[in-house]
Amino acid sequence: MELGKFKGNVLLRMPFKRIVPFNNYSADFSGSSGSVSSYPVVQDGQEMDMDIYERPFSELIPQSEFLREFYPSGHKINDTGYYPDKLTKVTVDGKERWAFEKVSRCAFPFQYIITIKQLIHLCGNPISFRDSNISPSEVQKKMLIEFKQGWIDKNMEIAWYNCAKSEKITGDAACVFYYEVDGNKKRTLRWRTLSYLDGDTLYCHDDPVRGRIFARKYVMVNDQKEPTNCVEIWDDRRVYRFVQRGSKNKWFSKSPFKDIGLDGYELERSMEHGFSRCPVAYKRSMIGACWSMSQSNIDAYEMSVSQLMENNKAFAFPILFIRSEDAEIQGTANGRPFAIHATGEHDEASLLTKADASESFKLQLETQLRNIFLGSFTVTPPEVKSGDLPGVAIKLIYSPALELAMSDAREWDLFIDDMVDIFKEGYSKEVGHVSGFNSINVKGQITPYIHQNVAELMNILCQGVLAGTISVESAAANVPYGEKDEFMRILNQNRREIIGSENMAADIKSGVEKELSLKKEYELNESNMAQKIVAENKNK
Repeated sequence: MELGKFKGNVLLRMPFKRIVPFNNYSADFSGSSGSVSSYPVVQDGQEMDMDIYERPFSELIPQSEFLREFYPSGHKINDTGYYPDKLTKVTVDGKERWAFEKVSRCAFPFQYIITIKQLIHLCGNPISFRDSNISPSEVQKKMLIEFKQGWIDKNMEIAWYNCAKSEKITGDAACVFYYEVDGNKKRTLRWRTLSYLDGDTLYCHDDPVRGRIFARKYVMVNDQKEPTNCVEIWDDRRVYRFVQRGSKNKWFSKSPFKDIGLDGYELERSMEHGFSRCPVAYKRSMIGACWSMSQSNIDAYEMSVSQLMENNKAFAFPILFIRSEDAEIQGTANGRPFAIHATGEHDEASLLTKADASESFKLQLETQLRNIFLGSFTVTPPEVKSGDLPGVAIKLIYSPALELAMSDAREWDLFIDDMVDIFKEGYSKEVGHVSGFNSINVKGQITPYIHQNVAELMNILCQGVLAGTISVESAAANVPYGEKDEFMRILNQNRREIIGSENMAADIKSGVEKELSLKKEYELNESNMAQKIVAENKNK
């Protein structure tokens, strides 16, 4: 789709949202405090007048909320509005005043742990490629090997990981391809990941008939530390860069891009990107951040632990009890006593026994912690007291993480297809093999990573080859320590061995023939010598 044919606001997108109860379980619909009319009804990012039972209601979540949840310093438990400090009376200069006493707060990096574990299972194995042609020729096989080598040389696995990381944390990600032209006008394929982590707000507009329009909004700061809003847009032919120069005025009202939501923006430059389609692969998560299903449990767990820490300050340690009329206590600078002097006959000093932790509170913490990982399909590694575990046991232990990775792999299939198609077009133009790359139909597949016994996997592949259920080519493509052209290496090795055997046989044959020739020559010499002796005897 070309930008001039786009209808709508290019800087408009569906917001991230979470379903909320919205008084579905309340019988009070009279319009009083807490009733339906007291709340804005949000559906698809707009306020709507609708029956409360018709459709679910949502709470809009900005992407900045995901970053707040990701970093422990931004967790709700650190907000005094969510978990307030204690209000207490203090005496200052003989006067009582109200003051806030800071309470204990504890935030845990659960979101970081969940993100890393999900990324490892999703991106731990490199993307596997195959040519979907039924009977690929030798030329097509070589083109596929060259494609795989180009994928490695361009660090596309890093691009794939960066996009997955961005989507897991902020809810969406994009990978844009472009050409870098040198002084000799040689084009080199490059890529860049776009993410809210780097300050990019992404807008993707897909039309099943006309194609894709993609926009990126970001802020640039000049030398005077003045921020400027910028928008870059990619369509099927060109890439545009708009810069905000001011608010609406006569000049901007005449701009041909006014109807697409770019009032106040000036077109700074426009150029062809060199691809036959929009060179951007985009992925968006429906639930936002990968820990969203466990976020409420994380907030509750941090609240429980913080309350436990505050409670422990008063009851976790023994309390010193002194009964005396003239006791003298000597202590350290922080008020901790180390000596007590008393002369009374009935004076007494002892420690009160500390209170035991409640078993129900312990159960609460354990339940909350377990459901945090259960809701995010995260597996904590068990303690292994023996040697290597069999592959089936490992898969059973990590089955929740593997199940989520398999589900994620299906959701990322279209994104990988876009990356592969754009990369194939761009790389073919860089190396000058456009027709060769067009002859192959490359498909990329995500293989979830699972901790496994490599020796066991090698044995399975070998047994499959010996039993005839799997070809040597397929086994070579899946061997853990193999290269992208492992099967070709095996063929070359066998060819060298055959040639070596033929050379050895030829050497043996040559040696035998030479020995026979020498033997015949020796026999001939002996016969000639005998004839010479006989002739000499006759002459005598």
